[in-house]
This record gives sequence, C-alpha cells and structure tokens, in this order.
Amino acid sequence: MPRVSVVIPNWNGMQWLPGCLRGLQDQEFTDFETIIVDNGSEDRSVAYVKDRCPGATLIALPENRGFCRAANAGIAASRGDYIALLNTDTVPEPGWLANLVAAMDGAPQETGSLASLLVRMDDPATTDSGGIGLDWKGLAHARGGGQEAGRFSRVEPVFGASAGAALYRRSFFPAAGVFDERFGSYLEDVDLSLRGDLLGFTCLLVPSARVRHKGHGSGMPEDAYVCSVTRNRLMVILKNIPWPLIVTHLHQLLIGQLYTLAIYRRPRSSIRGYLALARVLPAVLAERRWIQPRIRLSYREIAALLERGGSGS
Repeated sequence: MPRVSVVIPNWNGMQWLPGCLRGLQDQEFTDFETIIVDNGSEDRSVAYVKDRCPGATLIALPENRGFCRAANAGIAASRGDYIALLNTDTVPEPGWLANLVAAMDGAPQETGSLASLLVRMDDPATTDSGGIGLDWKGLAHARGGGQEAGRFSRVEPVFGASAGAALYRRSFFPAAGVFDERFGSYLEDVDLSLRGDLLGFTCLLVPSARVRHKGHGSGMPEDAYVCSVTRNRLMVILKNIPWPLIVTHLHQLLIGQLYTLAIYRRPRSSIRGYLALARVLPAVLAERRWIQPRIRLSYREIAALLERGGSGS
C-alpha cells in the first residue's frame, strides 16, 4: 500500500497537466500513488494521461460535475494512509510531499489536514495562499495572499487548507465527511475546513511544502463563478454555524452580501446564486441537523475562529 494517494481532479486542464505531473515525478518522496479524476474533459487530457502517465490511476467521469465530485471519486479510490489533493494548475516543488508527510507523521491525531504554502506561478517569492480563512461577512480569504512568501517560516495552526494543495489524514474523512457535492466547485474546501474545525480537528500550515499555483488557471467562466460563489458562500454559513451566532452576526453577513454584489457587478449572476441556494436549502438544513449535535467548540470559540479567519494573516 502506498503511504500517500495524490488525487488530481481535472477538467480541460491540458494546458497545466504536463507541469503538474512533471512536478510529481520530481518528488523526493516517492511512496505515493497518483489518481487523476477527469471531469468529462473535451481537450486531450485523457489521452495525454494514458500516454504520458501510464502508472497513474485514471478515473474518467462522463461529464463535468465539479471539483467536489471528482475529488470524492479520487478519495474513494485511494489506498494511502494520507490523501493529498492537488490542482492541475500547480507545480509542486521537489520537497512538497516529503515535508507534508514528515509534518503529519509528527503531528497529533487531531491534526486532520495540512496546508501547503501556495506561491504564485509567475512570482514564486509572493504568496498565493498560506492557508484559508472565513470571516463573519461570509467572505473566504487566502491567508497572506500577495505578501512575501518568506514571511512564512514555521509550522503553525490555520483555519483550513486550500484543497488546491493539501494533505489529509485518512481518518479525517469518515469523521468529518468528504467534500459536499452540492458545492460543485469553489469554497468546498472552506466548508470542509470549517466542518473539521467545529468537530475538533486542527489544520497546520507547512511552509516548507511549497507549490507554485496559477490562480484560477482551471476555473469556470465568470458568470458561472459568481453564481456558484454566491450560493456556496451562504451554504457554508447555513450548514455549519449555530443559529444564535448567525443572528448575532446577521448584520455582518448582510454587509458581506452587499459588498460582493458591488465588487462582482454581475447582479443577474448573483440573483441566480440566491435562487440556486433556495433550491438546495432543504438538503442544506438536513446536513445541518447532522453537523450541529457533533460540534465540540463553544460559541465563544466559534466566534473567535471566524474573527481570526477573517484577518487573512
């Protein structure tokens, strides 16, 4: 059995796959399997994987069902003690897996996930994400985005890990659940991270596990993006946060909605996102009924978690 399973969801990622797979081939740590889950790509991705990466497990889904569906399919097929998620628009540096595995081996069992240090593809001295965060406006943050990558020099607790380059303990998923497929793509890692935090898991940033990332290199068109994040942002809050805290911070949540309406300037796409939320609301509330009795943090701890998560630092 491999120590690590590296799961790579792909959708029309032919532009990025060669660099990503080459980065995996150059890893100092070699006890891993590669699982590529293709989301019904219409480019040459599948043929390329079959030709250039015959040792990888290829799961070809018939249509694009979003990042979550692909990630979950890869997790279900994985065999490793640890499971790594990696975006196609990334290039992991040679010590990436070695440093993540060493950190997880030395971490306590309640450490369910590790965040890589994502740096910009065209400017590796600049941070793209040193973990992720969430604030009371419902806004997700890339921690340290745009700052010097050198400021991150030690392993430290963070709100959560970007699923673009993260390592999870296998036991994390049976306890916290996998990615919520209602999210499709975007903010699914924020949802999973928050769920893990609420259930008592911790996440650590491992800055020596560096990955170059081309932000939104494999993203969806802008209108679809705005619709998805509008719906998903509210799903995160409604699924996971206790009602008394939602009521207390309702004014901040409303400010967050007005803010995103203003910056996106695509009101029709935002409205479609709100309507999409209404359609899945019964399922979201059903999931909420599963999560709430299992929360191990106090209201004070949850409030502080989102206050810290919103700092972006």
